[in-house]
Amino acid sequence: MAHNKIQAQQVFTFPKTSIPDGVTPVPVTVLPASVTSLTMSVARCTDADPTIWPDPTTTLEVDLQASTDRGQTWQDLGGFTSAGGIGTMKDGTQRQFTTCTWNFQGVPTHVRGSINVANGPLVTSVSISVG
Repeated sequence: MAHNKIQAQQVFTFPKTSIPDGVTPVPVTVLPASVTSLTMSVARCTDADPTIWPDPTTTLEVDLQASTDRGQTWQDLGGFTSAGGIGTMKDGTQRQFTTCTWNFQGVPTHVRGSINVANGPLVTSVSISVG
């Protein structure tokens, strides 16, 4: 099976897209040895762009796994769950993104995961960066 491969400090931006209901796999991706973290940012509904993830009943669940042995075994790194609609921070400003950072223990060689959408589709853009 072919794997995606990324470089350290690389940022991937996926333009506005519609993610359907159900589970979408995040393919196995090869990581460089120097990677210590991965951050995913998902655009949220705001007054500036009310077309992104506007429905508060649309939920997103992201889970990530890492391998330190070239994909032979996998360890669950956890993930996050979030609901759509306009989100605000404590100071009242609107959240532009839902963001999660995974810090790796050991030296990961590969990552994979899943994106689960309920009550979608979910229209958003996604940015992934590695450090």
